[in-house]
Amino acid sequence: MKALAITLFVLSTWICNADAQENFANAWPAINYYTKVPIRVAVVDEREYVKSGTKDSSYVGAIRNNYGIPRNVYTASGGPVAEDVEKAIVNGLSNVGINAEIADAASKSSRRSSQSGERLLLITLSEWVSDSYRNSVGFSHKLTASLFDHDGGRIALAITQKGKNNNLGSLQNAANVGDKGDAKSRLVALKALLDSGVITRDDYERKKQEILGTL
Repeated sequence: MKALAITLFVLSTWICNADAQENFANAWPAINYYTKVPIRVAVVDEREYVKSGTKDSSYVGAIRNNYGIPRNVYTASGGPVAEDVEKAIVNGLSNVGINAEIADAASKSSRRSSQSGERLLLITLSEWVSDSYRNSVGFSHKLTASLFDHDGGRIALAITQKGKNNNLGSLQNAANVGDKGDAKSRLVALKALLDSGVITRDDYERKKQEILGTL
């Protein structure tokens, strides 16, 4: 059994190893397993300098000349970083036969999948910027990848910052796509979500009853 949280880990690892280059819309992370559950992908750019209008949403970072003077670098597509990342993730999932599409605006704002049986993969970019000088490239990043169900319950979480990943141990199993024969492991993982503070007691009880209902 594979958990969708592994996808979160792979995606977050790919993103922070993408070298912050401006041309990544047509690249995709390598996913080595398959799920029948449809995935809707949303990427939200929460970089403060983008939200304030200081930098354009297509801003990737800077490249410096021999005197250290920076020049802004933007996505090769000319579009927002978030849209390019969405396309890349959908490409990666679709490449292994997973039913993946870019989420609609309603799903993105409500943080829930638009249809029952789907999962919403929401990635928030809090930081994503490169700084190149001669042969040296620095890349600062912070992102959160969350998996939501149709009811808006967060069922998996992966966080990466400055190249270090935090996968919250047994949380991964809570992202199981719903195999009815594995209710025990799902309940164990759900309890881990509660103990780690990711979900509330109400969320835990609601999801527990949903899992027990599959027996």
